[in-house]
Amino acid sequence: MGAAYLLLLTVFGSDPNQGPKLLATPPPEAAQCTRPGTVCFFSGGAATARSAVGSVTTLSRGAQMAAQGGAAKARSGQPWEVLFVARLKRETTPGSVLFLVYDLTDPEAIKQREVTEIWYAKIAPAKLLAARVRFDPDAGFNAGRSYLLRVVQLLGKREVVLAEGAVKLE
Repeated sequence: MGAAYLLLLTVFGSDPNQGPKLLATPPPEAAQCTRPGTVCFFSGGAATARSAVGSVTTLSRGAQMAAQGGAAKARSGQPWEVLFVARLKRETTPGSVLFLVYDLTDPEAIKQREVTEIWYAKIAPAKLLAARVRFDPDAGFNAGRSYLLRVVQLLGKREVVLAEGAVKLE
């Protein structure tokens, strides 16, 4: 596999069943995420709908979308199924990559390094990462809030930000 592809060795987070499932080959959506240093968000399954207005990407639970049409009501515990593509500023070095998720509606979260979720994966060198993940209300993800996903590597004593992007959940 070339450097643009990902070799997944291990993924860890606070709940191994909720962590990202990294993809070995880029999905078709990767063609829409062209700017280096950017994380782009897409629907990761039928239960989640995506809308984008300008630079704001919103993910809505499918049942919630149906509820707006008068059909079903979304369960408050229903997770968002997310596909994200991270086009990195530079190739990763072999080793661990961190996926840090911050609550953007809390102005102190990033400054104080208070994450909503954190995962890490051991990977081979890559310039593009793609993964499926569930943003679960039981893990702290809530409708009406926006989140920043930051992909970083720790190199020596430095935290190197490889890509980041924001998504709003409804």
